[in-house]
Amino acid sequence: MHHLIKMKKIYILNQLCDFRFGTSTSVSSVGDVACVQGRDFNEDGIYINKEIQFVKESALKYAHYLNAGDILFSTKGKIFSTVWQGQVSNVIATGTFIILSVKVDFVLPEYLSLFLNSKKAKRYFDVHTKAGTVTHIGKKDVELLEVEIPPIEMQRTLIKTHQLLLEEKILVYEIISKKEKMLNDFL
Repeated sequence: MHHLIKMKKIYILNQLCDFRFGTSTSVSSVGDVACVQGRDFNEDGIYINKEIQFVKESALKYAHYLNAGDILFSTKGKIFSTVWQGQVSNVIATGTFIILSVKVDFVLPEYLSLFLNSKKAKRYFDVHTKAGTVTHIGKKDVELLEVEIPPIEMQRTLIKTHQLLLEEKILVYEIISKKEKMLNDFL
């Protein structure tokens, strides 16, 4: 384990990614361009929205369409990160998000998102989060986060372990739900 710790390198997040803001606009059930919002993701950053919201392309001052592999970092309310997998095409993100695009070949977007959701990163964000009606963190504070980058194979291992953890959480939840239903059916 100590060998792996020594192999990690420290970078500042803005050395690894390009940053752009999500679009500030009103959403509705009709429009030309799909739009993802913070509420479209569960606590694990998994896209769960069944009712896609839209914006009219003519209302956009600029459109930064999402690409598979872009990292969505929620800066308002619940601070979290997720990798956009391209679940919906022709889509933008709301102003709740900063969109990060990895610009180096030695870091995987999924690893970076995993790190951004880690306890270590959360401690940094807690220090730099501004309180108000809705808590938020500024782009500059996000850009200056120190990120530990292990070798690419270790990144892949950590990503796979995280995916298995998420699958296990789903299975455990299903078992609990079935047991609760079974118990309630007998009462």
